[in-house]
Amino acid sequence: MMRFSIVAAGLLLTTQAHAYKFVGHVWSADELPIPYTVVAPSTEVAAAHGMPAEDLVNTMFTSFDTWIDVDACNLLSSSGGADGEAVPPIDNVIPGVPETGGLYPYKLDGQNAFAYGDLREDLMEAGVLAAALTRPISALDATTQAAFLNGRSTQSLFSRIDNQNLEHAGDGDIVFNNDVPLMSDADIDAGLCGSGEGQRQAYSVQAIATHEIGHMLGLGHSCDKTDECDDPVLRDATMYWSVGLCDNRPSTLGEDDIAGLQALYPFSEGAPNIIQCRPTLEGDPTTVVDVVPFDVTCRVVDGDGYTVSNVSWTWGDGGESTGVESTHTYDSTGTYNIRACMEGEFGECGGWERCVQLSDFVNACDVPAPSFSLEPTLGFEYQLLNNTPIDVYQCVNNIGWEIYEGSEASGEPLVSIAAWEPTYEFPEAGTYTIVLNVGGPAGTEASSLTVDIENAGRGCSQVALGGGTSGVLLLSLGLVGIRRRRD
Repeated sequence: MMRFSIVAAGLLLTTQAHAYKFVGHVWSADELPIPYTVVAPSTEVAAAHGMPAEDLVNTMFTSFDTWIDVDACNLLSSSGGADGEAVPPIDNVIPGVPETGGLYPYKLDGQNAFAYGDLREDLMEAGVLAAALTRPISALDATTQAAFLNGRSTQSLFSRIDNQNLEHAGDGDIVFNNDVPLMSDADIDAGLCGSGEGQRQAYSVQAIATHEIGHMLGLGHSCDKTDECDDPVLRDATMYWSVGLCDNRPSTLGEDDIAGLQALYPFSEGAPNIIQCRPTLEGDPTTVVDVVPFDVTCRVVDGDGYTVSNVSWTWGDGGESTGVESTHTYDSTGTYNIRACMEGEFGECGGWERCVQLSDFVNACDVPAPSFSLEPTLGFEYQLLNNTPIDVYQCVNNIGWEIYEGSEASGEPLVSIAAWEPTYEFPEAGTYTIVLNVGGPAGTEASSLTVDIENAGRGCSQVALGGGTSGVLLLSLGLVGIRRRRD
C-alpha cells in the first residue's frame, strides 16, 4: 500500500527466487541510532490480543533487539525510558486528516512509535496482521523537518545503495491490526498454540513485530505473494510476505534478512563503502575505459572511526589480489566487474565485514576490427550493413564511410557519411570502392570493398567482406552529415 508519500508494508496471514529487496527508504547515518517508543496498550486492547499488556510491551523490545544484535552497531535506541519502560497510550489521529480515510494512524511528527490496535479502524484490510508506516523526511512539515535536520542540508536526502536511490526516512510507525490473536514464543514453544484441548490458535507476536521492524528499517519482502519462491532461504526469511498460525520461525533472522540489513546499514554509519579505482586514484569515475594492456589501481577509503584491516579483490577477468590498495593488469578486451570484500574494526562494536561491487566498471578496449557488407534495396540504392564487433561498451566511438568511384580509394570521395548503417543511392551502374573507418580509444582501423553496382530492382542478396556480427551501436552517431562531390 502506498498513499500520501507513506511507505506502508504489512504482513499477511499466509503463502519466489530473489535476493533481499528494499522498500524505497533508508535511515540516514546522521539519524543513527534510530530512536523508537513502544506505546503501552490499554487493558482492553491487550485482552483483545489475548496477552497481558506487559508481555506485549516486552516482546516489542525483544524484537528490536533481534535486529540490533546483527552486526549493525548503534542501529536502534529505545526512547521509552532508561529500562525500556513503555510510555502511556498516545493520540493516534493526525489533525486535519479526515476521519473516514487515509493511512495515518500516528502523527507525522518525526517520532517513531510502535503500538497495538488500529484506533482509526480504517488502516488495514482483513487478513493484514500489522503494518509499518514509514514517511520520508520530505513529507514532514517545514517546522518538523527543520528540527529533524538540525541545520543539515536538505540537498542530500537520498542514499544510493545497491544501485538504488533510497529516500531518507523521517518518521516510522508500526501498528498491529485490531483483535489479532497473539501469543508469546515461549508459549508457542511450550505447545500452547494449536487447536487441541488446552490450546488456542494465535500468531507469534515476536515474529510479526520482527517482520514489521524490518520494513521500518527499509527491507521489503524476500518473496511476495505473486512470486515463484523456490529458494528455501527466501521462504524461511523473516521478511517473507506471510506467516501462519503458531509459526514463530520468523522471530529469528535468516541469512537473507541479515544480508539486506547489512547492505542498508553497513555497521550502521561510516562503514567504508567508497572505492576509488583509476590509474591515478583521483576522482570517482563511473567507469574506466582504457586500451589493453593497462593497470587499474583501487583502494578503500576509510570511514569515520573505522579501520580497514584487509580487502580481497576480484577483478572480473579471473584475477584476484589482497590489500587495502591493490593494482591489477587487464590484458584482454571485455567489460568487467570489480568486487571488494573488506574487513576491519570499529571501536566497541568489534569486527565488521562487507562486500561492495562496481558493476561493469572496467571497459578494456583494443583497436576496432571493422567489417561490413552491402544489401540492395531498390534500384541503385543499397543498405551498408556494419558488422564491426561492439561487444565492449565505449570501445567504438567514431564511424565514417567513404564511397569512391572506381576500383581505388583515391581522390575526392563521392560522399562521406557518419552513421552506423546508412542507406546510399549510387548515381549509376559501375565500379565503386567503399571504405569503412571505425575508431575508438585504441585507435582507428579501416576496411574497404570494391563492388560492381547494377540496377537490382528489389534486391535481397548481399555483397560481403570479412566476418563479425551485425549489431546495433549504442551511440548517438546517426546521420551526422553527407559531403557530396561537386561536378
